[in-house]
Amino acid sequence: MSQKMSWEEMKKVYPDEWVAIIHPEGDLERPFGNIIGEVLCHNSDERLFTKELKEKATYQVIDMRFTGEILPDYPVGPILWQIFNTNS
Repeated sequence: MSQKMSWEEMKKVYPDEWVAIIHPEGDLERPFGNIIGEVLCHNSDERLFTKELKEKATYQVIDMRFTGEILPDYPVGPILWQIFNTNS
């Protein structure tokens, strides 16, 4: 598995990409919170990212964020989702 990275490091290493973060730690209560975690997969193409994520997603919690700006004229911070596995 990859090593843990901060959100700031992820934005530098994977600019303008979707990232799936496993084993997240830090400010998980806020969608803009700074976290640390391992990148499970990443891609600038959302469709390819989703396909790869579906193949790899076996973890309880996965944070998905976009490292770029979704709305450059109205910056709202990173987009964040949490997926909870309900099969366990």
